[in-house]
Amino acid sequence: MSTSVSRMNTIIILEILKKHSSLEHPITNSAIQRLARKELIKLSIIDEAACMESSDSKASPGKISTSTVQRILDELSDLCYNYPSFVRLLGGSVRILLNRNLPIGSGYILYDPDKEDTDYSLSGKTRYYCFDPILSTEEINILATSVAANPFLSLKQNQKLNEKILDLFPVQLSSSGSGNSKHMILPRTVEQNKEHMKNEKLLSNISFLLSRIRSNLRVQIHYGKYDLEKHDLVSRSSNQFTEIEPVTLTWSNGFAYLLAIKVEDYKQEDLTSQIFHYRIDRIMEIRDVLDEQSHPVKCSFLQRLGNNLDILEYQKQHPVMYGGKRQRITFLAKDCEDAPLANLLVDTFGLEYFVQKAGENDSIYLGDLFAKEPDSWYRISVNATAAGTELWAMQHADRVRILSPDSVVQNMQMRFQAALQLNHPLNQNP
Repeated sequence: MSTSVSRMNTIIILEILKKHSSLEHPITNSAIQRLARKELIKLSIIDEAACMESSDSKASPGKISTSTVQRILDELSDLCYNYPSFVRLLGGSVRILLNRNLPIGSGYILYDPDKEDTDYSLSGKTRYYCFDPILSTEEINILATSVAANPFLSLKQNQKLNEKILDLFPVQLSSSGSGNSKHMILPRTVEQNKEHMKNEKLLSNISFLLSRIRSNLRVQIHYGKYDLEKHDLVSRSSNQFTEIEPVTLTWSNGFAYLLAIKVEDYKQEDLTSQIFHYRIDRIMEIRDVLDEQSHPVKCSFLQRLGNNLDILEYQKQHPVMYGGKRQRITFLAKDCEDAPLANLLVDTFGLEYFVQKAGENDSIYLGDLFAKEPDSWYRISVNATAAGTELWAMQHADRVRILSPDSVVQNMQMRFQAALQLNHPLNQNP
Protein backbone atom coordinates (compact mmCIF):
# COMPACT_ATOMS: atom_id res chain seq x y z
CA MET A 1 0.00 0.00 0.00
CA SER A 2 2.81 2.40 0.88
CA THR A 3 4.31 1.90 -2.58
CA SER A 4 1.01 2.96 -4.15
CA VAL A 5 0.86 6.02 -1.94
CA SER A 6 4.40 7.09 -2.76
CA ARG A 7 3.73 6.79 -6.46
CA MET A 8 0.70 9.03 -6.15
CA ASN A 9 2.20 11.64 -3.81
CA THR A 10 3.86 13.86 -6.42
CA ILE A 11 0.85 13.86 -8.75
CA ILE A 12 -1.60 14.58 -5.94
CA ILE A 13 0.50 17.40 -4.47
CA LEU A 14 0.86 18.98 -7.90
CA GLU A 15 -2.91 18.78 -8.47
CA ILE A 16 -3.56 20.30 -5.04
CA LEU A 17 -1.30 23.24 -5.86
CA LYS A 18 -3.09 23.78 -9.18
CA LYS A 19 -6.55 23.67 -7.61
CA HIS A 20 -6.06 25.39 -4.27
CA SER A 21 -3.29 27.96 -4.62
CA SER A 22 -2.19 31.09 -6.45
CA LEU A 23 0.49 33.76 -6.06
CA GLU A 24 -1.97 35.82 -4.00
CA HIS A 25 -3.18 32.82 -1.98
CA PRO A 26 -0.33 30.33 -1.39
CA ILE A 27 -0.78 27.40 1.04
CA THR A 28 1.43 25.78 3.69
CA ASN A 29 2.88 22.29 4.03
CA SER A 30 0.28 21.32 6.63
CA ALA A 31 -2.61 22.49 4.43
CA ILE A 32 -1.23 20.42 1.56
CA GLN A 33 -0.98 17.39 3.85
CA ARG A 34 -4.63 17.66 4.86
CA LEU A 35 -5.82 18.00 1.27
CA ALA A 36 -3.57 15.13 0.13
CA ARG A 37 -5.04 12.76 2.73
CA LYS A 38 -8.56 13.61 1.57
CA GLU A 39 -7.57 12.86 -2.02
CA LEU A 40 -5.98 9.51 -1.09
CA ILE A 41 -9.07 8.52 0.90
CA LYS A 42 -11.29 9.54 -1.99
CA LEU A 43 -9.22 7.35 -4.32
CA SER A 44 -9.41 4.45 -1.82
CA ILE A 45 -5.61 4.30 -1.71
CA ILE A 46 -5.61 4.76 2.07
CA ASP A 47 -8.12 3.74 4.72
CA GLU A 48 -9.84 6.61 6.54
CA ALA A 49 -10.20 4.62 9.78
CA ALA A 50 -6.49 3.69 9.81
CA CYS A 51 -5.59 7.31 9.19
CA MET A 52 -7.67 8.47 12.17
CA GLU A 53 -6.31 5.81 14.56
CA SER A 54 -2.61 6.68 14.19
CA SER A 55 -1.16 9.82 15.76
CA ASP A 56 2.31 9.33 14.28
CA SER A 57 2.22 11.03 10.89
CA LYS A 58 5.56 9.54 9.90
CA ALA A 59 4.74 5.98 10.87
CA SER A 60 1.18 5.78 9.56
CA PRO A 61 0.80 4.36 6.04
CA GLY A 62 -2.32 6.47 5.76
CA LYS A 63 -0.62 9.83 6.15
CA ILE A 64 1.84 11.82 4.07
CA SER A 65 4.57 13.02 6.40
CA THR A 66 5.75 16.61 6.61
CA SER A 67 9.19 15.59 5.35
CA THR A 68 7.69 13.80 2.32
CA VAL A 69 5.62 16.82 1.35
CA GLN A 70 8.65 19.09 1.90
CA ARG A 71 10.87 16.90 -0.28
CA ILE A 72 8.36 16.77 -3.14
CA LEU A 73 7.71 20.51 -3.03
CA ASP A 74 11.43 21.33 -2.98
CA GLU A 75 12.09 18.97 -5.87
CA LEU A 76 9.26 20.42 -7.97
CA SER A 77 10.34 23.98 -7.19
CA ASP A 78 13.94 23.14 -8.02
CA LEU A 79 13.03 21.61 -11.36
CA CYS A 80 10.84 24.59 -12.29
CA TYR A 81 13.58 27.04 -11.35
CA ASN A 82 16.32 25.30 -13.32
CA TYR A 83 14.55 23.76 -16.30
CA PRO A 84 12.18 25.91 -18.42
CA SER A 85 11.18 22.82 -20.41
CA PHE A 86 9.78 21.30 -17.20
CA VAL A 87 7.68 24.45 -16.63
CA ARG A 88 6.26 24.15 -20.16
CA LEU A 89 5.49 20.50 -19.51
CA LEU A 90 3.56 21.34 -16.31
CA GLY A 91 1.91 24.45 -17.75
CA GLY A 92 3.35 26.56 -14.93
CA SER A 93 5.81 26.73 -12.03
CA VAL A 94 5.75 25.47 -8.45
CA ARG A 95 6.80 28.49 -6.37
CA ILE A 96 8.07 28.96 -2.82
CA LEU A 97 6.93 32.19 -1.16
CA LEU A 98 7.93 33.85 2.10
CA ASN A 99 5.71 36.07 4.20
CA ARG A 100 7.02 39.56 4.93
CA ASN A 101 5.79 43.00 5.89
CA LEU A 102 5.37 45.47 3.05
CA PRO A 103 4.58 49.21 3.06
CA ILE A 104 0.99 48.38 2.03
CA GLY A 105 0.58 45.58 4.58
CA SER A 106 1.57 41.95 4.87
CA GLY A 107 2.31 40.11 1.67
CA TYR A 108 4.51 37.54 -0.01
CA ILE A 109 7.79 37.57 -1.89
CA LEU A 110 9.04 34.86 -4.19
CA TYR A 111 11.95 32.84 -2.84
CA ASP A 112 15.00 33.31 -5.06
CA PRO A 113 17.92 30.94 -4.29
CA ASP A 114 20.31 33.18 -6.23
CA LYS A 115 19.82 36.15 -3.90
CA GLU A 116 21.86 36.40 -0.70
CA ASP A 117 19.57 39.00 0.89
CA THR A 118 18.28 37.77 4.28
CA ASP A 119 14.74 38.55 3.11
CA TYR A 120 15.10 35.73 0.58
CA SER A 121 16.54 33.17 3.02
CA LEU A 122 14.46 30.12 4.00
CA SER A 123 16.09 29.93 7.42
CA GLY A 124 13.57 30.02 10.24
CA LYS A 125 10.69 31.20 8.03
CA THR A 126 7.35 29.66 7.23
CA ARG A 127 7.26 28.54 3.63
CA TYR A 128 4.21 28.97 1.45
CA TYR A 129 3.66 27.23 -1.87
CA CYS A 130 1.64 27.86 -4.97
CA PHE A 131 1.27 26.94 -8.61
CA ASP A 132 1.94 29.86 -10.95
CA PRO A 133 0.41 29.03 -14.37
CA ILE A 134 2.14 30.14 -17.56
CA LEU A 135 -1.12 31.70 -18.70
CA SER A 136 -3.12 33.94 -16.39
CA THR A 137 -6.91 33.84 -16.29
CA GLU A 138 -7.00 37.10 -18.26
CA GLU A 139 -4.72 35.64 -20.94
CA ILE A 140 -6.82 32.49 -21.20
CA ASN A 141 -9.87 34.73 -21.55
CA ILE A 142 -8.19 36.53 -24.44
CA LEU A 143 -7.35 33.22 -26.14
CA ALA A 144 -10.90 31.96 -25.73
CA THR A 145 -12.27 35.23 -27.06
CA SER A 146 -9.95 35.11 -30.07
CA VAL A 147 -11.06 31.61 -30.97
CA ALA A 148 -14.72 32.44 -30.50
CA ALA A 149 -14.35 35.57 -32.62
CA ASN A 150 -12.44 33.86 -35.43
CA PRO A 151 -14.78 34.02 -38.45
CA PHE A 152 -12.79 31.43 -40.41
CA LEU A 153 -13.66 28.52 -38.08
CA SER A 154 -16.67 26.29 -38.47
CA LEU A 155 -18.92 25.83 -35.45
CA LYS A 156 -17.42 22.39 -34.84
CA GLN A 157 -13.81 23.69 -34.99
CA ASN A 158 -14.73 26.61 -32.74
CA GLN A 159 -16.19 24.35 -30.06
CA LYS A 160 -13.31 21.86 -30.22
CA LEU A 161 -10.64 24.53 -29.69
CA ASN A 162 -12.56 26.25 -26.92
CA GLU A 163 -12.98 22.96 -25.07
CA LYS A 164 -9.19 22.72 -24.89
CA ILE A 165 -8.78 26.35 -23.86
CA LEU A 166 -11.44 26.14 -21.15
CA ASP A 167 -9.57 23.19 -19.64
CA LEU A 168 -6.76 25.64 -18.87
CA PHE A 169 -8.89 27.67 -16.47
CA PRO A 170 -7.77 27.20 -12.86
CA VAL A 171 -10.31 25.71 -10.47
CA GLN A 172 -11.88 28.34 -8.22
CA LEU A 173 -10.00 28.47 -4.92
CA SER A 174 -11.68 26.56 -2.12
CA SER A 175 -9.96 28.77 0.46
CA SER A 176 -9.49 32.52 0.37
CA GLY A 177 -6.00 32.18 1.87
CA SER A 178 -4.40 35.03 3.75
CA GLY A 179 -2.25 38.05 3.10
CA ASN A 180 -2.27 40.50 0.21
CA SER A 181 -0.64 40.46 -3.17
CA LYS A 182 2.93 41.72 -3.14
CA HIS A 183 2.15 43.93 -6.14
CA MET A 184 1.28 47.58 -5.62
CA ILE A 185 -1.90 48.51 -7.56
CA LEU A 186 -2.03 52.14 -8.65
CA PRO A 187 -5.45 53.78 -8.41
CA ARG A 188 -7.25 54.34 -11.71
CA THR A 189 -9.06 57.45 -12.78
CA VAL A 190 -12.87 57.32 -12.86
CA GLU A 191 -12.89 56.93 -16.64
CA GLN A 192 -10.16 54.28 -16.58
CA ASN A 193 -12.05 52.38 -13.93
CA LYS A 194 -15.28 52.46 -15.95
CA GLU A 195 -13.43 51.20 -19.04
CA HIS A 196 -11.70 48.51 -17.03
CA MET A 197 -14.98 47.33 -15.51
CA LYS A 198 -16.59 47.28 -18.95
CA ASN A 199 -13.77 45.14 -20.36
CA GLU A 200 -13.90 42.81 -17.36
CA LYS A 201 -17.65 42.43 -17.81
CA LEU A 202 -17.21 41.64 -21.51
CA LEU A 203 -14.60 38.95 -20.82
CA SER A 204 -16.71 37.55 -17.99
CA ASN A 205 -19.76 37.32 -20.28
CA ILE A 206 -17.70 35.63 -22.99
CA SER A 207 -16.23 33.08 -20.57
CA PHE A 208 -19.67 32.29 -19.13
CA LEU A 209 -21.24 31.88 -22.56
CA LEU A 210 -18.40 29.69 -23.84
CA SER A 211 -18.77 27.31 -20.92
CA ARG A 212 -22.55 27.06 -21.47
CA ILE A 213 -22.13 26.50 -25.19
CA ARG A 214 -19.66 23.76 -24.42
CA SER A 215 -22.13 22.11 -22.01
CA ASN A 216 -25.18 22.54 -24.30
CA LEU A 217 -26.99 24.57 -21.62
CA ARG A 218 -29.66 27.18 -22.02
CA VAL A 219 -29.26 30.59 -20.42
CA GLN A 220 -31.33 33.68 -19.75
CA ILE A 221 -29.95 37.05 -20.78
CA HIS A 222 -30.90 40.57 -19.77
CA TYR A 223 -30.20 42.50 -22.99
CA GLY A 224 -29.90 46.25 -22.62
CA LYS A 225 -29.76 49.39 -24.71
CA TYR A 226 -27.75 52.56 -24.19
CA ASP A 227 -29.54 55.51 -22.67
CA LEU A 228 -28.77 58.76 -24.44
CA GLU A 229 -28.59 60.88 -21.30
CA LYS A 230 -27.31 58.37 -18.74
CA HIS A 231 -24.53 57.12 -21.03
CA ASP A 232 -25.17 53.65 -19.67
CA LEU A 233 -27.07 50.44 -20.38
CA VAL A 234 -30.74 50.31 -19.39
CA SER A 235 -33.43 47.65 -19.74
CA ARG A 236 -35.23 47.38 -23.07
CA SER A 237 -38.56 46.28 -21.59
CA SER A 238 -40.31 45.23 -18.40
CA ASN A 239 -39.75 41.59 -19.38
CA GLN A 240 -36.03 41.77 -18.71
CA PHE A 241 -34.83 38.19 -19.23
CA THR A 242 -35.03 36.19 -22.44
CA GLU A 243 -34.40 32.45 -22.48
CA ILE A 244 -32.09 31.48 -25.30
CA GLU A 245 -30.19 28.54 -26.71
CA PRO A 246 -26.62 29.84 -27.34
CA VAL A 247 -25.11 28.56 -30.59
CA THR A 248 -21.69 30.20 -30.95
CA LEU A 249 -19.79 33.46 -30.61
CA THR A 250 -18.26 35.51 -33.37
CA TRP A 251 -16.77 38.93 -34.08
CA SER A 252 -17.96 41.50 -36.59
CA ASN A 253 -17.47 45.23 -37.13
CA GLY A 254 -15.34 45.50 -34.00
CA PHE A 255 -17.86 43.86 -31.65
CA ALA A 256 -18.25 40.40 -30.13
CA TYR A 257 -21.61 38.78 -30.89
CA LEU A 258 -23.57 35.87 -29.47
CA LEU A 259 -25.56 33.84 -31.99
CA ALA A 260 -28.54 32.21 -30.31
CA ILE A 261 -32.07 30.87 -30.75
CA LYS A 262 -34.94 32.36 -28.76
CA VAL A 263 -36.60 29.43 -27.04
CA GLU A 264 -40.08 30.98 -27.11
CA ASP A 265 -39.87 31.52 -30.88
CA TYR A 266 -38.38 28.11 -31.70
CA LYS A 267 -39.86 26.21 -34.65
CA GLN A 268 -38.57 23.11 -36.38
CA GLU A 269 -38.63 24.62 -39.87
CA ASP A 270 -36.26 27.22 -41.28
CA LEU A 271 -33.85 27.19 -38.34
CA THR A 272 -31.22 29.55 -39.76
CA SER A 273 -33.71 32.42 -39.90
CA GLN A 274 -34.35 31.95 -36.17
CA ILE A 275 -30.80 32.83 -35.14
CA PHE A 276 -30.69 36.13 -33.25
CA HIS A 277 -27.58 38.26 -32.81
CA TYR A 278 -26.74 39.84 -29.46
CA ARG A 279 -23.83 42.20 -28.92
CA ILE A 280 -22.11 40.71 -25.88
CA ASP A 281 -21.09 44.10 -24.48
CA ARG A 282 -24.81 44.96 -24.27
CA ILE A 283 -25.73 41.91 -22.21
CA MET A 284 -26.38 43.32 -18.74
CA GLU A 285 -26.72 39.98 -16.96
CA ILE A 286 -26.61 36.26 -17.78
CA ARG A 287 -27.96 33.48 -15.62
CA ASP A 288 -28.46 29.74 -15.93
CA VAL A 289 -31.86 28.19 -16.55
CA LEU A 290 -32.59 26.17 -13.42
CA ASP A 291 -35.94 24.76 -14.55
CA GLU A 292 -35.54 20.98 -14.77
CA GLN A 293 -38.34 20.86 -17.33
CA SER A 294 -36.35 23.03 -19.74
CA HIS A 295 -35.18 20.76 -22.52
CA PRO A 296 -32.50 21.98 -24.96
CA VAL A 297 -33.45 22.42 -28.59
CA LYS A 298 -29.85 22.72 -29.74
CA CYS A 299 -29.37 19.01 -30.39
CA SER A 300 -31.96 19.17 -33.13
CA PHE A 301 -30.55 22.45 -34.42
CA LEU A 302 -26.93 21.25 -34.62
CA GLN A 303 -27.90 17.90 -36.05
CA ARG A 304 -29.70 19.53 -38.94
CA LEU A 305 -26.78 21.87 -39.57
CA GLY A 306 -24.42 18.90 -39.42
CA ASN A 307 -22.22 20.76 -36.91
CA ASN A 308 -20.81 22.67 -39.87
CA LEU A 309 -22.15 26.18 -39.51
CA ASP A 310 -19.61 28.21 -41.46
CA ILE A 311 -19.24 31.40 -39.42
CA LEU A 312 -17.50 33.33 -42.20
CA GLU A 313 -20.21 32.43 -44.73
CA TYR A 314 -22.91 33.21 -42.21
CA GLN A 315 -21.46 36.68 -41.66
CA LYS A 316 -21.49 37.35 -45.39
CA GLN A 317 -25.19 36.52 -45.50
CA HIS A 318 -25.85 38.88 -42.58
CA PRO A 319 -24.19 42.24 -43.40
CA VAL A 320 -23.34 44.26 -40.28
CA MET A 321 -24.76 41.31 -38.27
CA TYR A 322 -28.41 42.25 -38.73
CA GLY A 323 -30.66 39.26 -38.14
CA GLY A 324 -33.75 38.16 -40.05
CA LYS A 325 -34.68 35.86 -42.86
CA ARG A 326 -32.40 35.73 -45.88
CA GLN A 327 -33.91 36.56 -49.25
CA ARG A 328 -32.87 37.21 -52.82
CA ILE A 329 -32.10 40.93 -53.23
CA THR A 330 -31.26 42.48 -56.60
CA PHE A 331 -29.61 45.85 -57.14
CA LEU A 332 -27.64 47.90 -59.65
CA ALA A 333 -24.12 48.93 -58.67
CA LYS A 334 -21.36 50.95 -60.29
CA ASP A 335 -17.79 49.74 -60.64
CA CYS A 336 -15.22 52.41 -59.77
CA GLU A 337 -11.52 52.24 -60.49
CA ASP A 338 -10.48 53.57 -57.08
CA ALA A 339 -12.93 51.27 -55.22
CA PRO A 340 -13.57 48.14 -57.30
CA LEU A 341 -17.10 46.79 -57.09
CA ALA A 342 -15.85 43.21 -56.75
CA ASN A 343 -13.97 44.09 -53.56
CA LEU A 344 -17.03 45.82 -52.18
CA LEU A 345 -19.21 42.76 -52.82
CA VAL A 346 -16.78 40.11 -51.57
CA ASP A 347 -15.95 42.04 -48.40
CA THR A 348 -19.64 42.26 -47.52
CA PHE A 349 -21.44 39.30 -49.12
CA GLY A 350 -18.64 36.82 -49.84
CA LEU A 351 -18.45 34.98 -53.16
CA GLU A 352 -22.09 33.91 -53.25
CA TYR A 353 -23.44 36.59 -55.58
CA PHE A 354 -24.70 36.58 -59.17
CA VAL A 355 -23.50 39.33 -61.50
CA GLN A 356 -24.24 40.44 -65.06
CA LYS A 357 -23.74 43.60 -67.08
CA ALA A 358 -26.51 46.16 -66.79
CA GLY A 359 -28.53 46.44 -70.01
CA GLU A 360 -30.73 48.98 -71.76
CA ASN A 361 -33.69 47.85 -69.69
CA ASP A 362 -31.85 49.10 -66.61
CA SER A 363 -31.48 52.61 -68.00
CA ILE A 364 -34.97 53.45 -66.71
CA TYR A 365 -33.55 53.19 -63.18
CA LEU A 366 -30.30 55.05 -63.91
CA GLY A 367 -31.21 57.67 -66.51
CA ASP A 368 -28.24 59.81 -67.57
CA LEU A 369 -25.90 57.90 -65.24
CA PHE A 370 -26.23 54.84 -67.47
CA ALA A 371 -25.92 56.86 -70.67
CA LYS A 372 -22.63 58.42 -69.50
CA GLU A 373 -20.96 55.21 -68.29
CA PRO A 374 -22.92 52.17 -69.54
CA ASP A 375 -19.95 49.80 -69.07
CA SER A 376 -19.51 50.68 -65.40
CA TRP A 377 -22.92 49.42 -64.20
CA TYR A 378 -23.79 45.86 -63.16
CA ARG A 379 -26.91 44.01 -62.03
CA ILE A 380 -26.17 42.05 -58.84
CA SER A 381 -28.19 39.46 -56.90
CA VAL A 382 -27.30 38.35 -53.37
CA ASN A 383 -28.89 36.05 -50.81
CA ALA A 384 -28.83 38.13 -47.61
CA THR A 385 -30.94 39.75 -44.89
CA ALA A 386 -32.92 42.84 -45.82
CA ALA A 387 -31.98 45.08 -42.90
CA GLY A 388 -28.24 44.53 -43.32
CA THR A 389 -28.38 45.02 -47.10
CA GLU A 390 -30.40 48.22 -46.74
CA LEU A 391 -27.82 49.69 -44.36
CA TRP A 392 -25.02 48.65 -46.72
CA ALA A 393 -26.83 50.26 -49.69
CA MET A 394 -27.26 53.49 -47.71
CA GLN A 395 -23.50 53.57 -47.11
CA HIS A 396 -22.95 53.40 -50.89
CA ALA A 397 -25.98 55.39 -51.98
CA ASP A 398 -24.03 57.18 -54.74
CA ARG A 399 -23.36 53.90 -56.57
CA VAL A 400 -26.09 51.41 -55.54
CA ARG A 401 -29.82 51.21 -56.36
CA ILE A 402 -31.95 48.33 -55.06
CA LEU A 403 -34.46 46.86 -57.55
CA SER A 404 -36.19 44.04 -55.67
CA PRO A 405 -37.95 42.76 -53.65
CA ASP A 406 -40.58 45.48 -53.44
CA SER A 407 -40.53 45.56 -49.62
CA VAL A 408 -36.83 46.44 -49.62
CA VAL A 409 -37.28 49.02 -52.38
CA GLN A 410 -40.07 50.70 -50.40
CA ASN A 411 -37.98 50.73 -47.24
CA MET A 412 -35.10 52.35 -49.12
CA GLN A 413 -37.40 55.00 -50.62
CA MET A 414 -38.70 55.89 -47.15
CA ARG A 415 -35.13 56.09 -45.84
CA PHE A 416 -34.08 58.45 -48.66
CA GLN A 417 -37.20 60.63 -48.35
CA ALA A 418 -36.57 61.00 -44.63
CA ALA A 419 -32.90 61.75 -45.27
CA LEU A 420 -33.72 64.42 -47.90
CA GLN A 421 -36.27 66.02 -45.61
CA LEU A 422 -33.80 66.13 -42.77
CA ASN A 423 -30.84 67.31 -44.86
CA HIS A 424 -32.53 69.88 -47.11
CA PRO A 425 -30.58 73.11 -47.83
CA LEU A 426 -31.11 75.82 -45.25
CA ASN A 427 -33.28 78.77 -46.35
CA GLN A 428 -30.85 81.64 -46.81
CA ASN A 429 -33.62 84.29 -46.95
CA PRO A 430 -35.81 83.90 -43.87
